[in-house]
Amino acid sequence: MHDIKLDAFIDVYQALNIQNIERLDSIYHPSIQFIDPLHHIHGLIELKQYLAHMYQNTISCQFNILSKQIVNDQAFLTWVMTYQHKKIGSGNCIEVDGVSRLKFDQDKVIFHRDYFDLTQMLFDHLPVIGCTSKYIKQKAASV
Repeated sequence: MHDIKLDAFIDVYQALNIQNIERLDSIYHPSIQFIDPLHHIHGLIELKQYLAHMYQNTISCQFNILSKQIVNDQAFLTWVMTYQHKKIGSGNCIEVDGVSRLKFDQDKVIFHRDYFDLTQMLFDHLPVIGCTSKYIKQKAASV
């Protein structure tokens, strides 16, 4: 059962954009708890608002699912997100490696936590902060 729901979840995210945010209703429980390095969101309405806002300045966003695993009522996905944003990285493609942990309540996701490197997604691509971030990483790697 969860195999089918996980595939539906993946399908929604691979096609998600500003025009079809309502598709989230088909995969998420109304009481979804969504966590990523920047946000802790409670409820489907708030999640749809967050994603709609995010997609307003997104030129493109695609997920390449590298692996998936289901254990009881949980699923784990590893992925690479490739996105272009009007205000980040001069609109160039940015790749971000990540992992998602999902918990199902019957046929819908009730808990979704994304793990990814925020510097890879955001900080490395901002003026001044990007140079500082890269410098710190280079120094840390040479220790």
